[in-house]
Amino acid sequence: GAPCFRVKEPRCAAVLAQLQQLSPPPVEALSLAELADVRCTDRARNEWTTTSRAAVVLGPPDNAADIFVGRPCMASVSGALVKASCAIPNYQTVVRQVERDADVWVLHGGATGDKLLGRFDVLCVASATPAHSRWRALFGGEPPLHRAAKELGHAELSQRLQDISAVKARPVLALIMAFEGAAAAAWNAQPWTVADVHDDAVLSRVSIGRNAAHAGLISVVLHSTHDFAVQFASAGYGRSSAAERVGGALAGSSDARDAVEQAMMDALLRVGVPSWVAGQHASRAAAVYGPTMHRWGSAFPERAALTSAAAAIMDLKLVFAGDFIADEGKG
Repeated sequence: GAPCFRVKEPRCAAVLAQLQQLSPPPVEALSLAELADVRCTDRARNEWTTTSRAAVVLGPPDNAADIFVGRPCMASVSGALVKASCAIPNYQTVVRQVERDADVWVLHGGATGDKLLGRFDVLCVASATPAHSRWRALFGGEPPLHRAAKELGHAELSQRLQDISAVKARPVLALIMAFEGAAAAAWNAQPWTVADVHDDAVLSRVSIGRNAAHAGLISVVLHSTHDFAVQFASAGYGRSSAAERVGGALAGSSDARDAVEQAMMDALLRVGVPSWVAGQHASRAAAVYGPTMHRWGSAFPERAALTSAAAAIMDLKLVFAGDFIADEGKG
């Protein structure tokens, strides 16, 4: 669903530079030719124009410099980072209880929260959810780190959690689908990979996934506007979301999901037909997978909660990371 990512932190850029030395490289700078902007030029006639970013940039460089993409897919980046760290991942797990036992962090999870996940010297919280008050609405009960802070009576940790919980996120609804045959060929023929849509109340971005093109399969992901996602909060987190499937979050309204999917497919027809593909190649009937809705509830925080200096609590061997952390002028 995430077609690319922007890097402004020099240390992160240095890590990506190391990954680019691997063969084959799991990450590379995104070419400006793969980025496009879509704007409505005549509302009455529903005419839309797609312009390549490369066409409006004079001279070098020929890439977006701070925008990167995973190859052959975005999971390749995280996979390479995990492999380089020698970490042992435990996927499909919700951490429901965090405790401090002497100088060790003890994590529990599972459906009831009583399964021991491990004992760790250092705790890195890469997702804001266990530290954010939104946990209550998502999973119910007190956020795991909030409980830990109360038990520890640690003023600095409590303040950090207050700072994180004060930041609201701008949600996005994503509609994921895949095509094969003539429809796949039509989408694969587009010169762009990511198209940012302007002037539409429903659709904000369209991305084309080509990592399975060798098998004749092309994916298309639609991103909603933030306002549209807020309007349809009752749609829940998605038909196969980890929040509902693994974490036990309350399921959304099926009627609301149907309405979201239909509205986003209508927006795709409005914006991309016939300028991108023919109508039959942008339809539910043509999709061999989906369209399936997913909700990214906290993917886009409205501002940073902590600076990198404030993100580490040294005496607890605890560090916060992720989208809620940024220094001045960096993301």
